[in-house]
Amino acid sequence: MISSTGKLHEFISPSITTKQLFDLYQKTVGVDIWNSHYEKMQEQLRKQKDVNRNLRREIRQRMGESLNDLNYEQLEELMENVDNSLKLIRERKKMQEQLRKQKDVNRNLRKEIRQRMGESLNDLNYEQLEELMENVDNSLKLIRERKYKVIGNQIETYKKKVRNVEEIHRNLLLEFDARQENPYGLVEQEGDYNSMLGFLNGGPRILALRLQPNNHNHHHHHLHSGGGSDITTFALA
Repeated sequence: MISSTGKLHEFISPSITTKQLFDLYQKTVGVDIWNSHYEKMQEQLRKQKDVNRNLRREIRQRMGESLNDLNYEQLEELMENVDNSLKLIRERKKMQEQLRKQKDVNRNLRKEIRQRMGESLNDLNYEQLEELMENVDNSLKLIRERKYKVIGNQIETYKKKVRNVEEIHRNLLLEFDARQENPYGLVEQEGDYNSMLGFLNGGPRILALRLQPNNHNHHHHHLHSGGGSDITTFALA
């Protein structure tokens, strides 16, 4: 039985198969439910045969056969397609050859590395072992020389750093000694006063001195030198 939802429910005795049930249904109703399905299958089979026949004809044409039914344009198109196919096949072959050679090179390189590590030596004869031993010995010498060179370069670099630090230390000591010996700076004329201001923060302590006549009164401190002028001091810091 087929429900309203389209589901098939079987209500038959175990001795009757589903096909017998449909055959009985067709006989009772008087319709052939297999006919339309059979026709669709026949149509699909016919289409597949046509596709198969066209593909086989194209293959024969690409092999240079069955060309009598082709006109000039079709032959020209076929020749171009075959030529492109030939180029692709040639490129693929070349790539495969390069890949094979590269694999051989890599295999030989791995074998050489193992031999230089003291492995895979059973296939080598006396002359090959002698040559391998000489090559490994030369490699050891080169590696040792490079190692010593790197160590020497590092030592030179550290020496330069030490010399730079010592130079900085020496300059700092000289600057410190100079500040202890001469804590003041002298400006002989008032016009040079501004040029000495830059030493207030980074240089020694500066006093600006200006010569003054004896007959003027000032509120500044004076230093007498025994002559006709006084020296006036200006503390800058």
